[in-house]
Amino acid sequence: MIIGVAIFGFGKVIASLPTDPAQYLAAGVMMVGLMASIWAISKISKKIDMKSLVRGAAAMVLIGAALIPFAFALSLMEGVS
Repeated sequence: MIIGVAIFGFGKVIASLPTDPAQYLAAGVMMVGLMASIWAISKISKKIDMKSLVRGAAAMVLIGAALIPFAFALSLMEGVS
């Protein structure tokens, strides 16, 4: 599912790009990077048990949730010099 969403997003970006070849080259490099990361995840996932994977995902959720009040606090300090 993640790969499908990434490819869908890539298609949307390609549709909005002008005809400049440098931007298409950058998009190609991005796709190679995506494929390399998927390959690396497939190799790493054989060595990781599911319990530690769920713990890591939960830790990332907690870090992301902690950023919400931090962003709110920064928005309150907008006018402070």
